[in-house]
Order: sequence, then C-alpha cells, then structure tokens
Amino acid sequence: MVTPKRTASKTVMDTTPISDSANDAQMAMMESTSVKKRNEGVSRWEMQKELQKEMKPSRYAPKILMYGENGTGKTHNLCSAFNIEEKIRELIMIPSFKPIRIIDCNRSAIQIACKDFPKEYKNGDIIIINPYVELNTEGKEIPITDPIKKFTSVWNLIKECRQLTNGSLGIDGYDLVEKDAMIYTYRQYGLYEMENGTLWKKGKTNPNTNVKEADEPLNGIPPLWYGPRNMKLVAMLQDLSLITIPVIVVAHPRVRYVNQKPTENFDPNIIDEVSDEVDVVLRFENFEKNIESKVGGTKEITVQSMRKMHIKKNRFQRGKKPDNRAIERESFEMDDILNLLLSGG
Repeated sequence: MVTPKRTASKTVMDTTPISDSANDAQMAMMESTSVKKRNEGVSRWEMQKELQKEMKPSRYAPKILMYGENGTGKTHNLCSAFNIEEKIRELIMIPSFKPIRIIDCNRSAIQIACKDFPKEYKNGDIIIINPYVELNTEGKEIPITDPIKKFTSVWNLIKECRQLTNGSLGIDGYDLVEKDAMIYTYRQYGLYEMENGTLWKKGKTNPNTNVKEADEPLNGIPPLWYGPRNMKLVAMLQDLSLITIPVIVVAHPRVRYVNQKPTENFDPNIIDEVSDEVDVVLRFENFEKNIESKVGGTKEITVQSMRKMHIKKNRFQRGKKPDNRAIERESFEMDDILNLLLSGG
C-alpha cells in the first residue's frame, strides 16, 4: 500500500505594503509612548518636589537598642516608654509609644511593671507576654523548653506586630533569643554541652564498618559554624525591620576582644546587624559617686549610687560630631533618654 505523500503547509505572509498614513500613525504612537516613558521618572521627582514644599515632616518610628549588666535599669526604662511627653515626640517627630508591648524573654519585665507602674500595667498601657509558655486544651500554661519552639514563639510575636499601626514593641532579653537560636548550629554540626560546661562534637559513624568515632572536645565554635544560627537571626531581623511602630531591643553586654585579648570596652551580646539596624544604641552601667557636703562646718563625704548612660549611636543628634556622651543620673526613664538624645551631640 502506498502511503499518500503529505504536503507541508506553507505560511503565506501578507506582503501588502503599509500605507503611509498607517505608518505615520504607528510612528506617532511609538513616539508618544517613548516620551511618556522617558518623562515618567522626571515627573515623579518633580511631583515629589512639589509635595515636599507643602507637606509637614512625617513621623518616624525609631528603633532603639539598650544594653547593660543586670540591675542597670534597662527594663525599667523599657516599661516607662508608654509615658513619653507629647512635646518631646513633636520635637523628634515620633509617634506615641503607648501601649508598649513587651516580649518578656527575661521574665523580669512583669516584675518591674507591676512594681513600678502598677496602674499603667492594669490599664493596658504596658502589655507583657511570656513567650515561653503555651496553653493546653484546658487553658493551663505549659512551659516551652525546646529551644527551637522558644525561638519560633518569639519570632511569631514579632510577625504579629507587622500588622500593628499604634503603640510600640519591646523585646527584653534579646540575647537569650540568640542563645536559643544556637540550637540550629548545634544540630547542624552535632554539638552538645556537658554538665561542666565543656563543648563536644559527636563522632561520625563509618558507613563501611559501622564503627562510631569517639566524640571530641572543642575549645570553641569555629566562626564559619555560626552560619545556621545567623541565617535564622537575620531572617528574624528582617521581619523586625518591617515593623512600622517604634521598637526597643534590650540585651546584656559582652567584653570586646582585640587580638584575642579582652579590653575594657563592652558591646551588646547580640549579632552586629542589630546595632546597624537601629537608630540609637545606649549602654547603661551602675557606679558609686562620692558626694561632699558640709554639716555644721564639718565636711562629710557620702557615697551615692548612680547610673551612667553611654551614647554609642544617635541618629537624632544635633551637630556633626559623633554623639559619644556619658551622662550621669540617679535614674533614667524613656522621657529623659529621648530628651538627652536631642540635647547635644
């Protein structure tokens, strides 16, 4: 049987010439589109220029990092953020911090708030959540002990704040969040800690002989091994940066090392990216000051407990020089802090 030969179909192109009038219309349309595209960028800049002539300065939601040893008033300062005076907020063009919502990783904010600001805590001007508990079916609080669940719980509370348009967010004990995130590095590289605090790496099992190598002690974690932890922390920080309400992060300090030797300087005990992200970095410390006074012609010296605030970064400063003041007070509250940030630099 002879198979009939198939004839390939040909595509016939329309060779009818385009009339001069149609060509002119197309060219005009192309030119107008091209001009429009060229002018889009310029017109937007010009439009913004005119808007800025008429509009008032927009309010900005600042991010603040405070760090210091235990007992230096960090948590008290955080809780007091609900009460920033209107005149200060107008000067610095920031919204109200009320209510201040605190993720209480240290379990100290609840104590400070109830002791120092009982009325405001009861009214809801200060809202505090313990991120390390969950409710069972009976509504009873169950502690969260797994580090990943603890880390995720804090992260979820941060994500919720992305939808808020009023008040502020505080995280008390942010360095504890980073400590929990180390579990990602531990699980990636098979690390564990002994009861005496020494760090060990689990030995691998040879797939050919099924013989397990001995665990080995480590003097420290190599810098490259922090990758799994840092990936999670940077992702959390990205969510924190998207929040459009004021944010206050509170952490503990760590000694700064130079050439593997400790110095007398201190840094926040968290990844450097947090300090880069915020507008203000403050360090608090306690010290004792000798106060001289005359009583009945006799000079007396009394020792007074004081607090010192070191300004490490201040985007609200006046002047061109870096604001690196150390300010002594008996105590601080957020009202005082913002006033001082505006007063010099």
